[in-house]
Amino acid sequence: MRIQIHDKHQNPRAAVVGAAVGNSFVDNVPDRSLAGLSGRSLFRRRIVRIAGLVCLAFFGCEQRPREAERSPAQPIIVLTTCQPVLEMARSAAGESRTRLQIESAVPATVSSRHWAVDREQAARLQTAQRIFLHGAGYEPWKDRVTLARSRVVDTASDYYDRFIRVPDVVTHRHGPEGAHSHPGTVWATWLDPQLALLQFQRIQTELGRLSPDDAQAIQQNSADWQLRLEQLEADVQDLRRLTHDRQIQVLGDGPWYQYLVARLDLPLMYLHWPDTGDTLSELDCNELLAMLNETTVNESTLFLVRTELADAARPLLEGQPIQLVPMDLTELPSDDNRTVLDRWEENIRHLDAAIRNQGQGP
Repeated sequence: MRIQIHDKHQNPRAAVVGAAVGNSFVDNVPDRSLAGLSGRSLFRRRIVRIAGLVCLAFFGCEQRPREAERSPAQPIIVLTTCQPVLEMARSAAGESRTRLQIESAVPATVSSRHWAVDREQAARLQTAQRIFLHGAGYEPWKDRVTLARSRVVDTASDYYDRFIRVPDVVTHRHGPEGAHSHPGTVWATWLDPQLALLQFQRIQTELGRLSPDDAQAIQQNSADWQLRLEQLEADVQDLRRLTHDRQIQVLGDGPWYQYLVARLDLPLMYLHWPDTGDTLSELDCNELLAMLNETTVNESTLFLVRTELADAARPLLEGQPIQLVPMDLTELPSDDNRTVLDRWEENIRHLDAAIRNQGQGP
């Protein structure tokens, strides 16, 4: 701060200049200039210096604490792009124990695979501190939105080498044209508890990096999900031992179950039924009938179907020695407030019951 005082009795060029440095004022005027100052000028000069020191003492000591009181820690906004990642991140962040604020970027009624991002939604994505993607090709919209790479986290990146590309699974039917495949990656990695656990651990790590002060709380918040996912993985290993050396045939309404079925060392032959909705077209029904006519089915045949399509599919299996196994893809929130973890556990229970009931009819 520079203070300049002019006295009417002195030359303006001989102004008295005081400069504030740190907590004191330094007189930049040579001593010989004091001789030309009147008593009144010296008095004014002293008053200004005293006032300056008082201001420094008041604002230097008091202003910062008051500003700190008015500026509490702002929340850290994390946007997620699918229901499983949303619930994983929220469970790790806790309800209110951390600064982390976990939100869904995608409306609750649509999956990220079918989401068309509008301008307002794109702006929201661009202002978030972090965006947690599922990966595995689940977010095709991301190639049409400009996002800072430093803010985007692919939560499935720790197991890229385990992705299943649809061309890898050639036993696929779609209508009358016979077995073939569609390009792309099977995205439902979370149906395999082992991959879900890896994804959950990656999310914990990223949240800890975002808010290091909350690292201990994140670890504590995550304990329940960690234990339940580990138990689910143990259940899958038990199922694998149960199916060992047994001739079990697995059919599916789509490729979504490939990660889980592969853990049991079983092949999957699948249709291309709709991945949304709860109704089947005539073409869908004919596709299943064609598969059944061309495939030798028996009591060891399982048919994995999306939960929403189970009721529509059941009449088509009448008279067939096939066990229908409802499977929840957990892409959207449940209507009864169950978590995705609850629903994964139910999937494994359904699969376990079907395998143990083999030979006892549908």
